[in-house]
Amino acid sequence: MDATARLRDLPGHELFPSLAGQGAIAVDCETKDPGLKTDGPGWHKPDTFVAGVAVGTEAGFRRYYPVAHENDPDNLDRAKVFGWLRQELRTSTPKIGANLLYDYGFLDKEGVTDIGGVPYDIQNAEPLLDEDRFSYGLEALSKDYLGIGKLDDELDEFLVKNFGRKNPKANIWRAPSSVVAKYAIGDVNHPIKIFQKQKPRLEAEGLWDLFLLESRLIPMLKAMKKRGVRVDLDRAEQLYDKMTKDQAKLHKKLNRDAGMEIEVWAADSIAPAFDEAGIPYPRTPKTDKPSFRKDFLETCDHQMARNIIEVRRLDKFRGTFLRGCILDGHINGRIHCNFNQLKSDGGGAVSGRFSSSGPNLQFIPVRTDDGKLIRAMFIRDDESHIFWKKDYSQIEYRLLAHDAADMGLKGAMEVVEAYRSDPNTDFHAKLAEMTGLERGPAKTVNFGIAYGEGVEKLCAQLNLSRQAGEKLLDAYHRGAPFMRPLIHRLMNLAERTGEIITLLGRKRRFNAWALNKWKAGERTTTILRHKVPGAKRAFCHKALNARTQGSAADIMKMAMVDVWESGAAAAAGIPLMTVHDELTGSCPNTNEAREALTHIDRLMENCVDLLVPLRVDAGIGASWGQCEHDNPEFNIVRSAGRGGGFRDKPPRKRTT
Repeated sequence: MDATARLRDLPGHELFPSLAGQGAIAVDCETKDPGLKTDGPGWHKPDTFVAGVAVGTEAGFRRYYPVAHENDPDNLDRAKVFGWLRQELRTSTPKIGANLLYDYGFLDKEGVTDIGGVPYDIQNAEPLLDEDRFSYGLEALSKDYLGIGKLDDELDEFLVKNFGRKNPKANIWRAPSSVVAKYAIGDVNHPIKIFQKQKPRLEAEGLWDLFLLESRLIPMLKAMKKRGVRVDLDRAEQLYDKMTKDQAKLHKKLNRDAGMEIEVWAADSIAPAFDEAGIPYPRTPKTDKPSFRKDFLETCDHQMARNIIEVRRLDKFRGTFLRGCILDGHINGRIHCNFNQLKSDGGGAVSGRFSSSGPNLQFIPVRTDDGKLIRAMFIRDDESHIFWKKDYSQIEYRLLAHDAADMGLKGAMEVVEAYRSDPNTDFHAKLAEMTGLERGPAKTVNFGIAYGEGVEKLCAQLNLSRQAGEKLLDAYHRGAPFMRPLIHRLMNLAERTGEIITLLGRKRRFNAWALNKWKAGERTTTILRHKVPGAKRAFCHKALNARTQGSAADIMKMAMVDVWESGAAAAAGIPLMTVHDELTGSCPNTNEAREALTHIDRLMENCVDLLVPLRVDAGIGASWGQCEHDNPEFNIVRSAGRGGGFRDKPPRKRTT
């Protein structure tokens, strides 16, 4: 008799033992989740379920509890299994796993909603230790840390034999639990052993507190995905139909004017039309094939180019956003985004900032008309609610000013004092005042410096010759004398130590090396993973950006944890989305909710201790796209006091 079959014959106290005193508890769910690879985790969908749960402890307990394997007589009573898990997982004992957000989501679906203890996710620990590795999957981590892979040979053989080679793991719920058990137990055994090796590394590198911060986000992210955000399906359908007609009409005109059929996304289809019209166009350097990128089309002074841009815009808006994001992406009128907090095999950013998928909210334009139309389709829960957003104002530039002043660089305190006297100070206007430039050029230079752009790119953006651009930059640096030394100090730090450390200790490592070679007066650069004679550390020009982007990520994550743990979200509603430096939600239009929104402002603006004040631009409205500060329609005004009944947090001290 196999291991799972014997489980049915155990007395209750042996089948469902107390795990108290056995150290951290590891958990892993085996599921039916058919859209996992294409759509991301699907525990919010009606056609998914848990087939079985593996449980392990640091003391050595290992067991797989099958509950819904197809036609499996060894399935256990699911009510008893999940009842036992509710009891054992609610304790303050830490939990261990790989991609725990996935397991927490599926356990929540089965009624295991109150999981206590800090969730130690090895796939959150690893990108803090190495944000550039090729894979963060359990298979790769097991091989690197333990010298063995996942125990799935027998399982894979069974799945391929019975269900084919296409995505065999999607059929794991159809395999007998006796075949799955060994594999599933490995999925709790390996994380326990891997974390035993990761923890001392996190502590030695000063990353433990940051890891705890990332860990404390997991319950909030689960709640955000579970809630989802309501979307206006009627409006999306109407706009989709209108844009379909507009696109067809314009595309027909484009073809008629060109005298031929044009596929607007295919360069080989566009080129003959441009040749016929005598319009020159660029080619790709390596292949010498025609290239019709957006930047070229926008500078091409011909109606055909403008029409191609517009047809592409309509096609992308209609297909990617309206159809893909909203009309085909909703479940019962709500979109359930996946928020990726760190680099992973499925996405995520090396900076530590959130990315999202299903849909990718970062790709929604912020200030364009299209972006406003899309955002207007993300709406409040009902007519008695308000949609709210909290957006950090120019956070990266405030961090830049903080760092420059913290280093004692000349001129930086003038910016700091401006912020202290008026927290709403516009960094670009202040730098324009200091440098004598107009705000527009000052903003372009500020942005370029923050993102490590070179002189040539800045000159192109400013539409200036190299000589005129260098003259403008000289004036800029004379007026803002802290900028150049700030850049150089951080670049030198990256070159010398191989890393930049953010406000809360996050590390951005510079482990690539650049080897320059000259031939016939031309330079070629090869990027290497290991240092060789003559090579220099690569990408160090991005050091300032690594510091500011990473620190902005730290602040947003600290603020989100503070909001969640203060209790403010209970009144203001579980936040719906986080995009860039923004947090959004929907809540009842009540006095209690107003107090909670005020308190969220306070928490976000005081979550860290900086030389400059942080400022949150707060807005409310009927939808994401209609949020306005002090919207008179809803009569909510900003208050300087703290909301009532919510827990305050002392500011997190800065790391210099």
